[in-house]
Parts: sequence; structure tokens; C-alpha cells
Amino acid sequence: MEWEADQKELKEAGAELLPDGQVGLRIHGWEIESSKPSILKFLQRQE
Repeated sequence: MEWEADQKELKEAGAELLPDGQVGLRIHGWEIESSKPSILKFLQRQE
């Protein structure tokens, strides 16, 4: 599953995506990474 993030929203929150294909982000000194995909499909998450 491909994780999509709005770069503008991330920047406004002071966050950045993790490098090297990792699925997650870095924000305020914390690294948040997913090792498993979401159980919801993309369209379900949007709703």
C-alpha cells in the first residue's frame, strides 16, 4: 500500500517524511513509522 501525505500539511505541522522508503514521519524529535499497512482502503480512510 502506498502512503500519501500532503507535503504542505506536513511542513505546516513541522513534520517530514522518513527517508529511504520508510513508511512514516519525523515530527518534533519523534519518528513515527508503520511496519504494517492500514486495515482500511484509501477511499475508506478519506470518508
